[in-house]
This record gives sequence, C-alpha cells and structure tokens, in this order.
Amino acid sequence: MEEYLSIYRTLLCRFMVAPTEHNLQQLLLLLPTTCFCCYCFTAGKT
Repeated sequence: MEEYLSIYRTLLCRFMVAPTEHNLQQLLLLLPTTCFCCYCFTAGKT
C-alpha cells in the first residue's frame, strides 16, 4: 500500500515537472491500482 503511494507521488511530481503525454499515461495506468488499494485499505480498517 505505502509503496504504491510513494510510486504515485513520484510519478505525480515527475508529471508536474514535465507534463508530457508519456508521464500522463503512466499516472493513468497507476491510478486504478492506487484507487483500488486505497479502497481495500479503508475497507479493511472498518
């Protein structure tokens, strides 16, 4: 879970610095996984 967030944060920073289509695609590829992990993480807490 934590590693996904750090990867996502890295990709997000990279996109902020260089908003290229390649960086955007990487972000979008990782987004569903990140959302899924966050959902499972919060669902597991309740």
